[in-house]
Amino acid sequence: MSRLSEFFGAIAGGLSITGRDGFRARGRWHFSETAITVPLENEIPRRLGYAGGLVRKIARQLIRPRPGISAPGTPPHSHHGLLRDSIFYQVDGHSVTIGAAEFSSQLSYSVPDILEFGGVVEREGSHGKRIRQRFAARPYMRPALERAIDRYPDLFENML
Repeated sequence: MSRLSEFFGAIAGGLSITGRDGFRARGRWHFSETAITVPLENEIPRRLGYAGGLVRKIARQLIRPRPGISAPGTPPHSHHGLLRDSIFYQVDGHSVTIGAAEFSSQLSYSVPDILEFGGVVEREGSHGKRIRQRFAARPYMRPALERAIDRYPDLFENML
């Protein structure tokens, strides 16, 4: 049984049709809520997975292998592919989380966050001195989301 026939099977009657010969058919509305909500509940996480995969794909494409340092405000360059390969997504019910995994638990800062938003990192330098370094933002997830958001209506249409 197709989803469309399930939908129309959920809504039965309520029609008043008069043919040319004067024959009249009537019915009552009967609405089965589960016939609508159950297929939607099953379809929403699947479509969110498509949306998460799309943002991940675009983010990975934005991080290109190039020598040198990228200009502030542009996505970071990839030298070893570590950041690009660490971008994941996870669907949990009616939400999807997309982002890069942490690089090392020994660091006091998050490398993906510093790249995305910029900030100041304080670390120990040579001879035990504390060094503060300021990093400009090199966003890669927000531009990926902005590019993907135009395709979201296509991902969620014809869900029944």
